[in-house]
Amino acid sequence: QRSAPLHWLALARAIAVTVAVLAVIEWVAGHAHLPGLTATYFDVVGRGGADRQMSVFALNLQPYLSALILIELVAWAIPAWRRRRLGSPADRRPIDLAVLLATVAIATLQSHFMWAFLAGAPDDVELVTPGALTHVAFIATAVAGVLALAVAARAITRWGLGHGVMVLLGFELARGWWKVRPHGEDDPQ
Repeated sequence: QRSAPLHWLALARAIAVTVAVLAVIEWVAGHAHLPGLTATYFDVVGRGGADRQMSVFALNLQPYLSALILIELVAWAIPAWRRRRLGSPADRRPIDLAVLLATVAIATLQSHFMWAFLAGAPDDVELVTPGALTHVAFIATAVAGVLALAVAARAITRWGLGHGVMVLLGFELARGWWKVRPHGEDDPQ
């Protein structure tokens, strides 16, 4: 009978960790933008979804998921890595490192192409501040955002409720649904 209150405390702690991580991500996404965006960007695109779309989490978990799938396929195809893939956490460490490096590479490429797209706007519209330093800061911040989400996903998996990647993806789906659902007349948007 003593284990029942401990079970509820563990569940409450897991829920609290999950909600806290999601709240921090939501707050940062609403307040921290990628560096180099000009006021013109927000005027042209509009403030509605632009704040979230160009936050430090603009790339979301896609580079991490792409790297994970790619490295798992490589590990499946190479016999020496296949044994590591199915081994202990210590055996998997090189595979996890490869996933991390591939995540950084994919996120770097994606954020560079985001920058190139924004910088390629017509001459009369300047969406990003030109310059190599701003370009590097834009890329570094986007990559850091992906890595922060990967760390948050691992924290939820370890101490929270559910698998962290699934929780974060489900949260994004719920946010998207809430944003596009039909609003009633007396329903606050």
